[in-house]
Amino acid sequence: MGSAFEIDRASAEPFYLQLVRWIEQQIAAGRYHVGDPLPSETHLCRQFTLSRHTVREALRLLQDQGRIRIVQRRGAFVATPPAPSWMLQFAEGFSEAETSFKRTVDTDVLRVAFETLPDEAASALSLPSGSQGVVVERLRRLDGRLALYGLNYLAPSLAPVIGNGDVLRGGASLNRVLKSAGWHVHGAKRSISAVSASRALARHLDVKPGSPVLLIRSVSWDADNRCFDYYLSWLRSDEVPVEIEVHAKRRPDQR
Repeated sequence: MGSAFEIDRASAEPFYLQLVRWIEQQIAAGRYHVGDPLPSETHLCRQFTLSRHTVREALRLLQDQGRIRIVQRRGAFVATPPAPSWMLQFAEGFSEAETSFKRTVDTDVLRVAFETLPDEAASALSLPSGSQGVVVERLRRLDGRLALYGLNYLAPSLAPVIGNGDVLRGGASLNRVLKSAGWHVHGAKRSISAVSASRALARHLDVKPGSPVLLIRSVSWDADNRCFDYYLSWLRSDEVPVEIEVHAKRRPDQR
């Protein structure tokens, strides 16, 4: 079970969440299958130099998410994956959240332009009114079924990264493209509301006009608190349920 992964003790991310992320990656990579036992608490404590409390908290969270099942006196086992959903706490976004459940995400890039941003987007990106930026309009399919229509408004400095949009076609992820160019999501603020589909939106999502859809707004910033991505996504919740995960705030001595 060798791994180059190490707990980043300088990171603001709690240790137990780093361990959760590593275990999820191991499952997604096929190193552990449904029914397989995970390494014991003692093994994980020793491998990553973590307290038993931290390891247990990571395992409890995975159990609460339905990713594992804990059997008393036997250990933790990989569970049958729960129905896929978009976890709004995911820093990465739709593609990574869905592919972690081994569903296929495809992208149709409808439009990429460098143009004047709407005031709402300019404000979210901390830009003056009338500023220009990159606008990306996309449709996303989950297992071939229309699931999401989205508009991304990106900082003008990202124009060379996005180009004509070819880097975003097929199963490509905008967040991975941005990461490869050095733009990492350090934090994000997201909101969700229920709206009725306009005629134009209904055509995009193949629903009847007036059908309920979820509107998700999000702004992402980097480690220097520079806002670089503001998006609006209209989601068919009949295709992709949305989950919001809440954790109690931890004291520094509980990492």
